Amino acid sequence: MMKKVLIIGSGIGGSGFGALLINTRNYEIELFEKNSLIGGRFSTYEKEGWKLDVGCHLIANCENGPIGWILNEIGRANDVKWSYARNPTPKFFYIDKFLLFPRELIRLNISSKDLKNLLSLMKDLNSFSETELQKLEEEQVDMRTFLSNYTKNMKVLSLFSFFAGLYFVIPDFLTPASEWIRCQRDILNFKTSGYPIGGTISIPKAFCKFIEDNGGKVHTNTEVKEIVIENGKAIGIRTDQGIIKGDLIISNVGVKTTVQTLIAKELVDTEYFKKINSYEYSLATIQTKIALDRKITDEKMIMFVGQEISQDNWDKKAFEEKNFMKLLQDVDFHPILFIPIVSNLDPSLVPEGKQLIIAGGGCPTPSQGFNNEDHKKMWEGAIIRSLEKIFPSIRNHILWTETTSPEDINNFVNKDGTVIGIGQTTEQVGINRPSHEIPGIKNAFCCGADTGRTGIGGELAANSAIELYKKILKNN
Repeated sequence: MMKKVLIIGSGIGGSGFGALLINTRNYEIELFEKNSLIGGRFSTYEKEGWKLDVGCHLIANCENGPIGWILNEIGRANDVKWSYARNPTPKFFYIDKFLLFPRELIRLNISSKDLKNLLSLMKDLNSFSETELQKLEEEQVDMRTFLSNYTKNMKVLSLFSFFAGLYFVIPDFLTPASEWIRCQRDILNFKTSGYPIGGTISIPKAFCKFIEDNGGKVHTNTEVKEIVIENGKAIGIRTDQGIIKGDLIISNVGVKTTVQTLIAKELVDTEYFKKINSYEYSLATIQTKIALDRKITDEKMIMFVGQEISQDNWDKKAFEEKNFMKLLQDVDFHPILFIPIVSNLDPSLVPEGKQLIIAGGGCPTPSQGFNNEDHKKMWEGAIIRSLEKIFPSIRNHILWTETTSPEDINNFVNKDGTVIGIGQTTEQVGINRPSHEIPGIKNAFCCGADTGRTGIGGELAANSAIELYKKILKNN
């Protein structure tokens, strides 16, 4: 008799796991999504004929990463088409000039010795064994400390720190060297960082379609209120329509949300509850989507660093809300931004002849929140002033803007507006990340970025789906 599996949430972890499991033909899948759109942070919506992503804007390894593995495993590799972030190559815009990283760092008056060391670093990435990486992980060696073995130059280290924010949405002094090495070498070896044609929703849409094509059900606008537990065993879920019974319950809404809101507190092990609450989320970001009346650039991805980085504004205190806000006011622009020009990656996202630029950067969630529209406009203004350093005439071509704050993301995915969920910090990586299992409760599992062992963003969630899929097959 087929087992019935109920999945809460349609993000990469939930929809990917569902697709993998139903492919075995041994499980009945029913997936529940509270929003009208599937995908979580990989969702895409339309505005005035433009397609806009909720969150993610670049996939680290496309078909060569875990998302591609899932698509291949279910026989749907061709259901997602990829556009790669190359030709032209992604560039840094450092203060007033474009730079290719790392080979053009000499233009920043970097010594030839530093440059040689950095080029050696790129070659060294492939030489690290898994044993060596695990040792770095166990010793909690952070990215900044690791890189200081190659250079002490602040300009160089600050540019490398950009990748910590871009990949993991945490500062480099919290980023595990082991995780950065794993992810960076995959990107360098595969050279397939890119974007899914049609928007990021194309990926969960492919997974959900496969579920439905194989007899499963995908419900939208259906919020799960509770995981129903009897005698220490999950037996179903409760929605506004009542209780739905199932043999396995998979939560893709984040470990904290699962434990804090979907399971009655008295049923959760006290020590486990404390441990889950002690995990810290990644940083939040704010992003502005800019619709332009014409194409103003051929670039596909720009990494903006707008001011000289010094030790004074590059320490732990700089990430405190009051200090970050002061920095924003002092320089009158957002100092560090990731800028994908998504319509150059996928022209089908915009009306013909138009261009869509996304600019996102770090943003400590302010204590007063973003309900005040003036606060959101202040951040948007800072972001556009940064873009003017790259494109001086950009204001002349803006049709409209849409700014997404941490609160907006939180309202959509219930994770305090953070990009990753539980951060991949030195103390929260590898075996120290939350488990799929919920102690003391049988047949209930968490799946998603929070329970992924390695990877960047959606790939972290896909790895979680793959690991849980293999675990379920082994034990059932």
